[in-house]
Amino acid sequence: AASVTDSEGNVTYYATIAEAMKAAQPGDEVFIYAGDYTGGLTVNKAITPITVVGETDAEGNNLVNISGKLSISGSNVTVKNLNVSNPSGSAGAISGGNILVEGCQLTGSNGLRYCYAHNGDVTLKDCVITGGDIYGVHFDAGNGDGDVIIDGCTITGWTSFAAAINKVTMTD
Repeated sequence: AASVTDSEGNVTYYATIAEAMKAAQPGDEVFIYAGDYTGGLTVNKAITPITVVGETDAEGNNLVNISGKLSISGSNVTVKNLNVSNPSGSAGAISGGNILVEGCQLTGSNGLRYCYAHNGDVTLKDCVITGGDIYGVHFDAGNGDGDVIIDGCTITGWTSFAAAINKVTMTD
């Protein structure tokens, strides 16, 4: 289901995404192979910096489908090329800084909800984010030292930003 590549280029294969995430060390890349997965994905601050990448086809289409919630916390986290669906709740939640979510499709009753920009920027790049009931993207707060950067995304649903976020930039 997944592999971990360390900073020296050594690759170790795992039967589950959870096993790969547990084994990952700071600076590693977790690669998720094509497939349908349930239970969500948690990338937490205990193992950052870390990169999580989903497999794509030759045209760049995401081949990893996750049913559940994408939860990202910590600093220096990159997540790319995942389709995440959680019809009964938020597809994603972010808390931290220097976080990049790129090329992902997040679909839920809320696309991104309970998000916080702390200790650095949170960047959403080339994503499709759909909030079916309420929020496409909602950042509840931050500590005033992180920007929210949204670049090249398609967002459906309310988009809102609460107090203590330094700056929000939306392009394309």
